[in-house]
Amino acid sequence: MQIAMSDANFESFYDDYFLVTSPAPVTDDVTSILVAVTTVVKATAMLTVVMATLLGNTLVIVGVWRSDKLRSSVANAFIVSLAGADLMVALHVTSSVIK
Repeated sequence: MQIAMSDANFESFYDDYFLVTSPAPVTDDVTSILVAVTTVVKATAMLTVVMATLLGNTLVIVGVWRSDKLRSSVANAFIVSLAGADLMVALHVTSSVIK
């Protein structure tokens, strides 16, 4: 004799017999918290890099500008040019991040 069992009854029997527990479903709250945390971490990392770039390049430019010995070298003029270009790139990135 064959007993017909519906899918719902079979799943209930299977869960009860084998004590199967499924993991808790990922809710929108958990997803939104993870998105918020990753956004904060990314923003902090980008802000740190941009601030270090701004500070470092500004110090290079001011250092060469204030020292007569450093201003006399052509190589230092090239370094100041690179620092200025890097400063402009950092300001461009900062403005695009703020948008």
